[in-house]
Amino acid sequence: MRSICAIFALMYILLGLHSPVAAMSNMDQENKIEALKKEIAEIKTAQQQQSAMLEEVSKSQNLQKTTFEFISNFYGKKVTSLSYFFPEKAEFSPADKKFLMLAASGGLISISCKDVKKYASGTEIVLGLVNFYSVRITNLKFTIEYSTEMINALDSDNFIERYKKFEKDKRTITERVATLVPGVEEKLRISIPEYKPEDVKYIGVSMEVGGMSFLTK
Repeated sequence: MRSICAIFALMYILLGLHSPVAAMSNMDQENKIEALKKEIAEIKTAQQQQSAMLEEVSKSQNLQKTTFEFISNFYGKKVTSLSYFFPEKAEFSPADKKFLMLAASGGLISISCKDVKKYASGTEIVLGLVNFYSVRITNLKFTIEYSTEMINALDSDNFIERYKKFEKDKRTITERVATLVPGVEEKLRISIPEYKPEDVKYIGVSMEVGGMSFLTK
């Protein structure tokens, strides 16, 4: 409302510059115009700041809503609604030592690369898996991809050639784990016969959870 009034006032003064009955001198009118312009600019800045604040509040509310959906829909196996925050595929280089989250319907774990070493003519990679649920998750199937190229969509240098090499050298294996107990790291050993340790640049892991095991009264 202040912005609209200021604009009308500015139009009134501009029209008054050509009126023979203008009460103020041209200098006074120009000063008034400049003051109104400054006020309009300040109002617009305040509006932009308010819009930015409302956008941040909206983002926070959406995050809280998504987290609530994850909790409330767990027993309905609607974990995929949270795939943006807990990815259904963990992708990393064997050289990375960080922990990544991995989600699936009925399961949420952390995964990390514990060791990479030569094994026969190929490579053995040891992954650390930690179950974040308070119950055992059982009959897990892990689909593991590996390749000699780690690519990033933001990389511009020879991206097409590197992507072709990534796809050409990519291999897929599956591994099964019977049980993951809560809060205890389980090691999963992967044998890669095709490549030496220094040649493995990419690991991608997704999982399926077969069931849960818990005590009842």
